[in-house]
Amino acid sequence: TGSGDEGAFCASASGTLLHHPASSTFLDRYQRRVFAVSPAGEMKPLDVPLQDWTQPRLSPDGRSLLLRQAANPDCVLWLHDLERATTTRLTFDVDAHGPIWHPSGERITFSSDDGEMIGVVEMDLAGAGERPTLLVDRLSEAESWSTDGRWLVYLDWGGTDQSDLWLLDTETGEQRELLASRFTEGSAEISPDGRWFAYTSDESGRDEIYVRSFPGAERRVQVSSEGGTAPVWAPDARRLYFQQGNGISAVAFDPDAGEPIGVSRPVFTSDLVSWVRDTPYDLLPDGSFVLIEGDRESDRPEEMTIVLDWASDLDGAPSTG
Repeated sequence: TGSGDEGAFCASASGTLLHHPASSTFLDRYQRRVFAVSPAGEMKPLDVPLQDWTQPRLSPDGRSLLLRQAANPDCVLWLHDLERATTTRLTFDVDAHGPIWHPSGERITFSSDDGEMIGVVEMDLAGAGERPTLLVDRLSEAESWSTDGRWLVYLDWGGTDQSDLWLLDTETGEQRELLASRFTEGSAEISPDGRWFAYTSDESGRDEIYVRSFPGAERRVQVSSEGGTAPVWAPDARRLYFQQGNGISAVAFDPDAGEPIGVSRPVFTSDLVSWVRDTPYDLLPDGSFVLIEGDRESDRPEEMTIVLDWASDLDGAPSTG
């Protein structure tokens, strides 16, 4: 299979090709709204311009949203002021992914994959538009900062489709494995008290939410039982939210014992949560959520092309390699 500017395709062993001829503006066609959602599920659109938004991240002071605009050729980071309803571009000439806030609120951390700078990078908000500083010099993605700013958890791909969790100690510069196995780990989120981290793993055959001690990762407890992605901690670390199907679920958590209390329960469900790349929500200071609108039927490809015996068309074709 393949995707991107060339479209998406899948070829069978019998010689049949299924192809969607996407244009170079394929990634620009989505226009997603940003909502505030009350714990009761009441939705109110925020005054954010329509773009292909994803990965909303609330600033430590609760006044701004960091948003990633999926675009072609480079994804762009923007800052939305919740009080003044202004949306300001932060990145230029860099392909930005997986944005998170530094706990100081003065810097942002994200992943770059622009061919010149590949890895986890950091940028001062006062220097928006300037070249970011490289923190991790390999294919990786920022996941979570500890609240004291010492530890950064990041995703390491290791040149494969399987990801592991690594840890950067900013005091010593040491980088080491936090959690690595033959399964895929990701979506790590350090708890606000710094004692635990939540993450996803597909070790059961599908993504589920787990919690381990931090920074040692010695203990492990499973939180979800019917699938789960994108864990987000409540500010007091006594509740853990995660995406499950077309909704957000939560489980009470005892930060002293490091155990969930009872079973997880849905907080709200909505068709808007049906599909969004990466983590589509975050918590707002008043206990409500900020949520990126999910996939719509009108966004889906309108037509596909079937080519029979497609390999025969290559006979005698000049080489392009």
